[in-house]
Amino acid sequence: MTTTIAVNEKTRELLQIFGHKGETYDSILHRLMEIAKMYQFYEQQKTVLKNEKFYEVGSL
Repeated sequence: MTTTIAVNEKTRELLQIFGHKGETYDSILHRLMEIAKMYQFYEQQKTVLKNEKFYEVGSL
């Protein structure tokens, strides 16, 4: 099933820049969302490492 989403011209141009020859907008968006999920996970891990206290296993 396909659907139409409205994007402005600048967004369309950016999608074309991030895409590869012959790649659909759906594929580009999917790939970018996967990258965004990885980045979000990375940022969450940085926060944990910055704010949490860690102990060596043998020291407990």
